[in-house]
Amino acid sequence: MFLSAVNCQRLEKTANDYLGSSRTLHRRAVDRRAGANAPTRWHTCPHRFHLAAVTERRRARHLNEAIAGDELVTCLSKDRNVVVKAIRASGLVRTASELHEATPVAAAALGRSLLAALLLASGKKDLETVQMEFRGDGPLRAVVAIADGRGHVRGYVGDPQVQLPPTAAGKLDVGRAVGRGFLAVVRNHSTWSEPYRGITEIQTGEIGDDVLHYLVRSEQIPSALALGVFVQGGHVQAAGGYLVQLLPESTPETLDRVEENVLQLNKRGTPTQLIRDGMDAVDIVQQLMVDIDETSLRRVQPQYSCSCDASRVRRMVALLPRDEIESILREQNRLEAKCEFCGSYYELSSDETRALLRDA
Repeated sequence: MFLSAVNCQRLEKTANDYLGSSRTLHRRAVDRRAGANAPTRWHTCPHRFHLAAVTERRRARHLNEAIAGDELVTCLSKDRNVVVKAIRASGLVRTASELHEATPVAAAALGRSLLAALLLASGKKDLETVQMEFRGDGPLRAVVAIADGRGHVRGYVGDPQVQLPPTAAGKLDVGRAVGRGFLAVVRNHSTWSEPYRGITEIQTGEIGDDVLHYLVRSEQIPSALALGVFVQGGHVQAAGGYLVQLLPESTPETLDRVEENVLQLNKRGTPTQLIRDGMDAVDIVQQLMVDIDETSLRRVQPQYSCSCDASRVRRMVALLPRDEIESILREQNRLEAKCEFCGSYYELSSDETRALLRDA
């Protein structure tokens, strides 16, 4: 259903503690499972530090690269009153799921969040980012996705190993996995004096419903949103969605036309059904733009992208509290950092860590 904006004030920015940007890297000593050590790649860094990069078993084959068939398409109406975006990203979501070794319900929650972040960031400046963070009381605990205007996205879930029975309708129970809580959205750009922050209460935990509620309630943009991740045999088979938004100068006639197009597309099936039937992102956009004059399409190949590396780890370690580092070194005689977005492990010995702190 197409939702109209409601009259409400922009939510107060009083949740800064909650809205703090998610950690790209978290540090902790990790007891590796017996037999889990796989061949690693080593990098020589200044000060002769040797940082153990990601183990090969954890690196997805398509990390930081576009996958054939994945596409994000944005179209603006000729009168500049309607924006339509559609995405097919089955390969990207499959990569993310495999990278995090996610169960079907965790893969669905993560995939929908990645799709939503990409749709919200599309059409923005290349380096403008959109970060979405679901904090719920469900077993997933958290679902985070960060995308930029170039079509790069990354994310994680708090517990990718969550197992839940399907709903009565036989669907993945994403709503129960997420639970009740809050959705925080942070838009930022390096040239801005401060980011824009919005926070709304989670409505259903199904991701799409909650992002739509955020758009209508916090950004006051009449929108239609559909997201889908189809998992079969433990693997992501299809993932995609669309976002339609009406801009301030749109007319009631335009609203009626858009609502009818959305209704007709919904009759053909969910986003994943459309993809499995052979439709691509351009096909979906064209269906949503029936009888609406359009300008040229903007096409981007999205990719699951992570920018963690050894130098970032070194900078992070240098900023950590000394007493916390010393405590970890006494317990484990080494310092390990794991990237929450791609699972990469980085390791510093006790001597190397203390040398880095001295130099810092």
